[in-house]
Order: sequence, then structure tokens, then C-alpha cells
Amino acid sequence: MCAHILIAEDDEMQAELIRRLLLQDGHNPVVVTDGRAAIDAAESHRPDLVVLDLMLPKVDGLGVCRV
Repeated sequence: MCAHILIAEDDEMQAELIRRLLLQDGHNPVVVTDGRAAIDAAESHRPDLVVLDLMLPKVDGLGVCRV
């Protein structure tokens, strides 16, 4: 089963590693690099799972969770 997974991570190397591992497992990952983009992506893509960094620019991870 293919899951739509949102990765909110501002460290590009970390985000790319997570994205590649999820692709290898057959999932559909979307990467964003700040909290505002995470909120927008969650509203438009309706992910099955969110991998969320707590220390994001613009809106932190806890702020993303509150929305």
C-alpha cells in the first residue's frame, strides 16, 4: 500500500535521506522546508502521515500541529 507522506524538515540532507528511504518502500513522499509550507501542503495533499521537525522556520512544528 502506497502512503502519501509529508516530510517537513529544513535540513536538506536529512529530508533527502528520509525521502529516498520512503520511495524505496513504495511510498509517495512530499518534502517541505518550513512550517508554513507544511501547513499548506497538509491542506492540499491530505497526507496519510506527517514526519515533522519541531524546529522549523516560519512556523515551528508545534504550531503546525495546532493548525
